[in-house]
Amino acid sequence: MTELFNDSQRKAGDMGKKRAICMVPDCKRQVKIRGVCSACYGQAMAAIRNGETTEDDLISLKLILPSRQRGRKNENPMRRALNKNK
Repeated sequence: MTELFNDSQRKAGDMGKKRAICMVPDCKRQVKIRGVCSACYGQAMAAIRNGETTEDDLISLKLILPSRQRGRKNENPMRRALNKNK
């Protein structure tokens, strides 16, 4: 039987899929959220918290992608039940 994936692909969980690379210049890590790696995302959020920049500025500079949705999803059954009773 022919093996479809080599050991390094299987261990990495890659299974032949191409992985996106962080959109921040000079960063070669794998994308995790909003077009950037977890390290760059963490730095971006820290800069926003510290008042160094805004989310809109980072989006306009193409350093992060816009959020697909605002706010937290209301998927938890308890939270839905509580909200129905308000």
